[in-house]
Amino acid sequence: MKKLLSILVICLLVSSYAQAQKKGKRHEKIKSLRIAFITDKLQLTPDESEKFWPLYNEYDDKRKALRRSFQNNKNTKELTDDEAEKQIDANFESQEKMIQLKRSYFEKFKSVLPAKKVAQLGKAEREFKAVVLKEMRKRRAKEGKGGQKRGRKGAN
Repeated sequence: MKKLLSILVICLLVSSYAQAQKKGKRHEKIKSLRIAFITDKLQLTPDESEKFWPLYNEYDDKRKALRRSFQNNKNTKELTDDEAEKQIDANFESQEKMIQLKRSYFEKFKSVLPAKKVAQLGKAEREFKAVVLKEMRKRRAKEGKGGQKRGRKGAN
């Protein structure tokens, strides 16, 4: 029964993603599908979901902001040794901040979920990402075989 439910959620994910055409709508659709996917994978109760998702969304927003703040904009081939060293240090700093953020939020997650479900969260996130990437690759391949679609010229 669990496998059937998981398969149905994945099918819903894939078909819904395929139907989302505009970037804004696609982003919201993916967010909704992620909620459904993770809720299913962690087998969250309605009470757990109500407490968990606001925390998770806060965590995800902070995680995205942290990634954006530490993106390297320079081509490493054009850096001086001093600039390269500073970029490496900044990268280490961003990784340390990401670990601090994860520790902080996993403690918060444990206040609303059993530790076992918190432990399963990272795996559920990776599985969701893999499903979405697989669907995107499949769509790109289909566009490439079908000729020019949505303004693209069959490039992979």
